[in-house]
Amino acid sequence: MKLLALGLALDGNDVLTIELVAGGEVQGYAVGGDEEGITVTWDNQRTTVPWDLVESVQVNGESISVPEIKTEAAQLGRSDEPLYLRAPAPFVVGTASMIWPGSGHLLLGDRRSFLAYSGVEFALLGVAAWQIYDAQSLGPLVPLAALDLLFRVYSAVEATDEARGRRESVRLGLSSPPALGLTLILSDAPGNTLRGRLD
Repeated sequence: MKLLALGLALDGNDVLTIELVAGGEVQGYAVGGDEEGITVTWDNQRTTVPWDLVESVQVNGESISVPEIKTEAAQLGRSDEPLYLRAPAPFVVGTASMIWPGSGHLLLGDRRSFLAYSGVEFALLGVAAWQIYDAQSLGPLVPLAALDLLFRVYSAVEATDEARGRRESVRLGLSSPPALGLTLILSDAPGNTLRGRLD
C-alpha cells in the first residue's frame, strides 16, 4: 500500500526505515529532504542520509519508492507550521483510543498495533454479546465491562505516551546540532540485532 496512493502526505509523525546500499538500515522520524538527501531525527539527534546511500525506504512499515520519498521529503520542510505540531496531539490520540482501542495508534501510523488492539476489543465485545445472549442476568457483564474499561485506559495511555515521545523527539531533534553519524541497525542472524555508528 503506497503512501501517495492513500493521499497521505509524509509528516514528522512517520517512522522511516531506510535500507542502505552497503547494508544495514537507518531508522528515524521524517524531518525533510532536498536534492542531497533525506533528514531524519531519532533519540534527539538529527542526521541526513545521502540519496546515493539509500537502497529502499519504508514509511510506517509500508514500502515506498525512492522517487516518491524524495518528493514527499522535499515537501515536508516547506510548511511554516513547526514539524512537531504536525503529529497528532496526545489528547486527540488518547481520546481516540478511549473511544476504540488502537485508533490512537492508527493516527500515529502504527497499523499493526491498531489491528492488535482492535482484535482484543472485538474479542471482548464478542464475549460480552455471548454473555448477554446466554445469561439470564447482566451480573457476569460487570467484570467484563471493568476489564474492557481497563483495556481502553491502557490503550489510551500507551498511545498518548507514544504521541508525546514522538513530538518531543522531533522537536528536540530539530533544535539539536546535527548528529555526528548515522545510527545503524545491523542483523547478523535472525533475532540478533547489532547497533552501531557510521561516522
